Amino acid sequence: ISHRASFAQVDPASLTGIVIDDADADLTGDWTSSTSTKPYLGESYIHDGAAGKGEKSALFTFTVPESGKRHVLIAYSQGSNRAKKVPITIEHAEGETLVHLDEMKRTELGTGFTNVGEFPFKEGETATISIGTAGTTQHVIVDGIRLLTADEFETAKKKEKAPPKPKPVSKKPTPPRPK
Repeated sequence: ISHRASFAQVDPASLTGIVIDDADADLTGDWTSSTSTKPYLGESYIHDGAAGKGEKSALFTFTVPESGKRHVLIAYSQGSNRAKKVPITIEHAEGETLVHLDEMKRTELGTGFTNVGEFPFKEGETATISIGTAGTTQHVIVDGIRLLTADEFETAKKKEKAPPKPKPVSKKPTPPRPK
């Protein structure tokens, strides 16, 4: 499948790896549910309304079935009114890492996910990913998280391709008007 419209609403159960929808996150603060921009995971995604900055967060808690590195992917719907530097804290086997995500950019996968890095996780140990709003000025979108092994990530890149970037519409020069 290579057309973004094919992924309008993505069933989390249809995806490989560990997938957690925003509906299963522990939320702090008031978030607004939306289905305005596709694709989205599950029934909807949430946004902060570009308000209450630093007071809102979404915490995803999980364990991995076996120790090893996993690619951490974040689901969001990109747009021109999105935050450029969304703070994401990943708690993993070697500590915590803070990364920032530009939600104005197109997602890496057609299913609405973008890879933010590869981190080690230990079997049986609880780990978390927290998406916050501190330091942002525009809308922060939270749609879900996904953890993939290197092989799973390579397969996802092939099966969940994002469509090519739209080509600019070329305008034919207007012929001069007869005088």
